[in-house]
Amino acid sequence: NKGRSRSRAELSQAEAANRKQDAEDDQDPEEAAGADLNKAPEVDDDANCLEWLRSEVQKLPVWQDYPELVEEALLVMEKWRDRFSKRLWSRIVNRGRIVKELNESGPVIDSCREMINSMTLQPEQKILI
Repeated sequence: NKGRSRSRAELSQAEAANRKQDAEDDQDPEEAAGADLNKAPEVDDDANCLEWLRSEVQKLPVWQDYPELVEEALLVMEKWRDRFSKRLWSRIVNRGRIVKELNESGPVIDSCREMINSMTLQPEQKILI
């Protein structure tokens, strides 16, 4: 029973952490991204939504520093829009969340790509990334 109690306590801690993360995700993206983001258009308006994403991300440092990466990310977002349910897509786009995340993760993605591209592997050699 002691092991079960600890598991429940750990589960409660994980749930509390998830609630905290949700609250942080709801943080004003202007503060989080350091830019003046506008309200997203309705997700039913696909073309305007994608153009809005483009215009918002172009205001951020990630656009200046990693424009090719941003263009790739915008293509991925378009595929996500087609793949995900309207509810999930709306949550991703809501209040610029995805724009904020791209701004924060762009340098990390670029650094990982550089590291991977600089690796030389022998035939049949595997590497854990």
